[in-house]
Amino acid sequence: GPQVVGAGDLPAVVRLSCSKVSKDSCPIESRCAAVGVCGSLGQACNDEELLTSICISFLGCFKIQPHEVLLANAGLDALMDAFGEDEPFRNAPLARLKVLSRVKQFLPTFKELVGQNRGSFSKAELTDFLDTQSNAKRFIEYKAGVGVPE
Repeated sequence: GPQVVGAGDLPAVVRLSCSKVSKDSCPIESRCAAVGVCGSLGQACNDEELLTSICISFLGCFKIQPHEVLLANAGLDALMDAFGEDEPFRNAPLARLKVLSRVKQFLPTFKELVGQNRGSFSKAELTDFLDTQSNAKRFIEYKAGVGVPE
């Protein structure tokens, strides 16, 4: 039968999921799924070191080619899900890795890539991309407002 993953296995699961996110040889859909897993793990995690690893994997989604807009969107969404709460162990990796300024710098590129590849996406995907951009701006404002440095 299926194996049960215990709390002690969390570091290994995080490492495996994060490695799939950054693996260029994996299909975009698989990488997006791995981002989603990392986002869920991040929400359930209160270990600053693991959260830092998860955060680094999300930042890797921002170095994208035009065909990777879906991955960038998934990375932004998962970042906001995993780090949305105002808790010191969540805010510390954001500050240390200068995530707010990196997201702020990435958003115009993301918007441009979405616009340039508009015909490649469904109406639902385009709506999702616009929602992500808007939410990311609010995320930056909120986190800066609770003292996370840009």
